Amino acid sequence: MLKILRNVIGIMSTQAPKPDRQDSLLRNVFFRNAAENQKQVVAVVVLLAVVTLIIGGLYLAQTTTSITTARDIQQMSAYRSRLERENEVLRADIARMQNLGSLQTRAATLGFQEAGPEDIFYLVVDGYVYNVPAPTPTYVQSTTTPEAYQENFAGWLKRQYDALIDQFSKWGN
Repeated sequence: MLKILRNVIGIMSTQAPKPDRQDSLLRNVFFRNAAENQKQVVAVVVLLAVVTLIIGGLYLAQTTTSITTARDIQQMSAYRSRLERENEVLRADIARMQNLGSLQTRAATLGFQEAGPEDIFYLVVDGYVYNVPAPTPTYVQSTTTPEAYQENFAGWLKRQYDALIDQFSKWGN
């Protein structure tokens, strides 16, 4: 049986035409290049996936930071609004308490009363002299009223130009 099998294999190998050497080299190069091309394609796809993941991660980090900052700003704005409302309430309370009628009512509840002339006592201190400074006259120079304004833009511009030329001539000498 082994002999039959060898004969069949031998017949099969003799029936197929043998490829020439050049054709064999081309197939070898083609298949090798195809394998290398496949490796390169896989490498490029993996590289693109990695770059996409990096860009996605950076975008996600930036978006998270922006949202966090916006939320912090919103919380601070709400806090500021609450403080402003509290300040307004306090200002209204201060104004109500500084009202003359309110002050008189509070003073009356504390036992104070309005002072009359018989309740006022003046204290005289021996040797105390109240010096009122004597007014010092100051000289105020009188100014004359200017006549009607006659200058125009061209005259002013010529004076400025002449002053500039005069400065350059003094600087040059």
